[in-house]
Amino acid sequence: LNKVLTPDFDGHCSTEIFPIVPAPELMREFLRYWLQSKEIVTKINATCTGARMPRADMNEVLNFTLPLPPLPEQQRIVAILDEAFAAIAAARANAEQNRQNACALFESYLQSVFSQRGEGWVETTVGHQVDFLAGFAFKSSEYTDSGEGVRLVRGDNIVQGELRWVGVKRWPINDAPKYSQFFFNENDVVLAMDRPWVAAGLKVAFITKSDL
Repeated sequence: LNKVLTPDFDGHCSTEIFPIVPAPELMREFLRYWLQSKEIVTKINATCTGARMPRADMNEVLNFTLPLPPLPEQQRIVAILDEAFAAIAAARANAEQNRQNACALFESYLQSVFSQRGEGWVETTVGHQVDFLAGFAFKSSEYTDSGEGVRLVRGDNIVQGELRWVGVKRWPINDAPKYSQFFFNENDVVLAMDRPWVAAGLKVAFITKSDL
């Protein structure tokens, strides 16, 4: 790593980082917003080469046409964008706080429902109230690429409250009948056994008619 010192930049850069010092007639904030615009990001990405670690061609980037208004106009544009981004950040913060408040309220209500039991409640076990069947370990070496194959529900397909069929694996349809005890019915509940709890919540799904 080589240390790079400029009037407006003090740090360490690898060969993949390019410190830029704007000319006096160009506001760095105006340049930063321009570089972040969707059109310019797309153009920069188009200059990249290298499959493992794409690298932008700065010679091409430096030849991009830059619309350069007078400094007062740059300042006005930057002020508008600063205000817009500040509003977006505040909205995101409020949304996150609202989400956390809603989750806390839900958890509190959920806890109270099951701790403050009413008349007629009895003590039992899950096993006495459900029919449970552990899934079968289908061998991945026998999966089929045929679109007519039977869809397999694996842990990857189970998300919070529903099944996700993206990247589904399939089993040969002519071999499926001998596994009929593992066929689903509408309203069945499916719980992932491998990493059942993830950051998004419990991996439990309810089988719908469309899943069948």
